[in-house]
Amino acid sequence: MNTLYKTLIVFLYVCSAFKLDYALTHLNRRRTVRSEGSQATINYNPCEPIPTICSLKPGNLTTVAKSTFPVNVTTLYMGSNCFEFINVTDFQGFFDLTDLILSSNRISNIDDNSFRDQAQLQNVYLDNNRLSSINSETFAGLTGLQELDMSSNRIDGPLRTGTFQHLISLVHLLLNNNRITELEECILCNTSSLVTLDLSSNMITTVNKDAFKGLVNLELLHLENNRITTFDFSALVALSKLDTIATHNNNWTCTCQLLQEYSLFIMQTGFLINCAENSEQLCVVCSEPQQFNDTKIYALSASNFTDCGGTTTAMATTDTEATTSAATEVTSSANNTNSGEIASEMMILSSTATGVVVTTSTPTTPYTLPPEAISNMRTMYLILAIAIPVGVVLVISLVAVIYTSISKSSLKHTHGSSALGNTNGAFTTIPMESTDMNGTSSSAPVNVFETTETGN
Repeated sequence: MNTLYKTLIVFLYVCSAFKLDYALTHLNRRRTVRSEGSQATINYNPCEPIPTICSLKPGNLTTVAKSTFPVNVTTLYMGSNCFEFINVTDFQGFFDLTDLILSSNRISNIDDNSFRDQAQLQNVYLDNNRLSSINSETFAGLTGLQELDMSSNRIDGPLRTGTFQHLISLVHLLLNNNRITELEECILCNTSSLVTLDLSSNMITTVNKDAFKGLVNLELLHLENNRITTFDFSALVALSKLDTIATHNNNWTCTCQLLQEYSLFIMQTGFLINCAENSEQLCVVCSEPQQFNDTKIYALSASNFTDCGGTTTAMATTDTEATTSAATEVTSSANNTNSGEIASEMMILSSTATGVVVTTSTPTTPYTLPPEAISNMRTMYLILAIAIPVGVVLVISLVAVIYTSISKSSLKHTHGSSALGNTNGAFTTIPMESTDMNGTSSSAPVNVFETTETGN
């Protein structure tokens, strides 16, 4: 009886344990998320099969309990839901988070310092939301962030100085398809690592001359599909790694100054002009004044403007290959022109094969090198001033050492030949005359050893 009783107790214990485990698993797979009276369910474990990569199924989720995710989570996929805001506690404690995907939600506000614990965060995707504004503390703490996508939001007004001051490691910034109207100076001064900047399809009318200051590693700049009327192209000369500038589909007001700055920029950098549809090469098509509407700026010359010096003519061309050829010749001319000569005469475009003729004009003010270029030249001269004397001293010292070594080697060889007895010979007796104090001469025999050299 005792044995039967014990067996029954063990059986009941096992069954209870199994039932409890099943109940906990079932509960974990049906978490309930409540927000404003509505509820949604997660019918699966969001962190399987990799426990540090968690993905919420697209749906109508508006909030999720933090206990849903492990504290060591590295990747959060929360896109295509109904999240409306990010507050300061949402990601607090997730110190290992590297990727955060919040695309295609309804986020309209991000509290300041919401990412203060996320120094390891590398990629944040907030595209296709309802954000209308960002400020200097929106991304505080994201010192390791490399890619930020905020495209297709509702960000409006000026993009102000210091907005991205904390993003010191940023490489790619996407702000296209927003409502930005102006770029203030130094919008990314602390982000020298930036490679891609996309500001296309906004409402930008004004670009400050120093808007892109400090972006020494910038390669891709997209400004197409905006409302830009004028732009100081000389501000881009210092960006030595710039490879692509897209400027088509803007409201360019063509003036003599814009023509000169645009042409000089092409000369100095060698950028190719291409106004073909969807081209990502440099293209400026006039909207104003009315007589130049839909005219490509490279087809104009100084004679088209009343405020320009010089009298020249130019013929327009709409052929893309002709334009590229013209820009190539300008680049070649620029390479063979002394920088001092650029100040006195400016080449606009030249291509006799396609009907575009050489046009020149005298700028109202001489061109001066950017401060960064002057600083680099001074540094180069200083290095040369130190390196040349040091090099001369090293060469002289080397010659002296070689000469001394050769001299010692020769002396040693001569002395060794005598000492080793590489000679043959015999004693010979010869008479030697001498005179004494009284003037009497006498002769005495002297033995002399005559040697004969032997070849080795």
